[in-house]
Amino acid sequence: MLINVKYIMGSDLIKKHKITVGNKKYPLSIERSKTRKKSYTGLYDAKDKKFIIKVPYFFTDNDSLESFNMLFRNTNLTEYIQEREIYYKQELQKESRFSFKQGSTFLFKGVEYSLTINVNEELSKPEIKLIEDKIMITVKRKEENSEDNIKKIIKKWYKKNARPYFKERIKEHFYIIEDHSKYNFKFEDLKFRLQDNKSTWGSVNYKIPSINLTWQFIMLPEKMLDYIIIHELTHYASPRKRNNMHSIKFEKNMDKFLPEHKEIEKEILDRYTYVFQF
Repeated sequence: MLINVKYIMGSDLIKKHKITVGNKKYPLSIERSKTRKKSYTGLYDAKDKKFIIKVPYFFTDNDSLESFNMLFRNTNLTEYIQEREIYYKQELQKESRFSFKQGSTFLFKGVEYSLTINVNEELSKPEIKLIEDKIMITVKRKEENSEDNIKKIIKKWYKKNARPYFKERIKEHFYIIEDHSKYNFKFEDLKFRLQDNKSTWGSVNYKIPSINLTWQFIMLPEKMLDYIIIHELTHYASPRKRNNMHSIKFEKNMDKFLPEHKEIEKEILDRYTYVFQF
């Protein structure tokens, strides 16, 4: 590995150098931060095909380059770059499952709908309705039908519908708390929050009774929403063992409350993980 410390361009906070890996040269950006005290981090940005190292403001160029060498001294950079680029392409493929153009398709409670976009200058704000097999969005001006704006409108609509629907399904399964849990709280005392998390489907809090659910479950069939709700409520009915949230008791309770839970989880993993990339 050869680092060419020749200055390329930059400012007081960002300077760029070049790093040679094999027969290729990659930019190396040094990003300084006044809020970073001691620690430094580095990575390869596959989108812009460059290395980045983030360091405290007082680090000199030599300090930064030495830190880079320390971070990657035991790393095969050729393999590391390849891994990062493969991961980036995979993430792009996940995101590409969603298009926000006329005729794109979206799931709502497990049913597929086709997107229709209309313009009505008399509107004060965007409207979105389900009509037969279509999600119909109406905006005031043609300029408002950009993909970014349509995505915001659909996401807001999903969340608006998710909140009462999720609460209704939580109430349906609240017998798990009433009949099988040592935690003595009422449905009205259970705090509920929609979360925007691509990796965690749900969570609960033992100290302050609360349940957090990923809003993307509004896209999936009801049995899958019920699965994650029952899964989370079952935590209140199953004693924890240290940091093990999924004890033997938990698994037995899941088998009792939802015998087909393993099949439903597998179906989500096999068919629907892309929805959590919305």
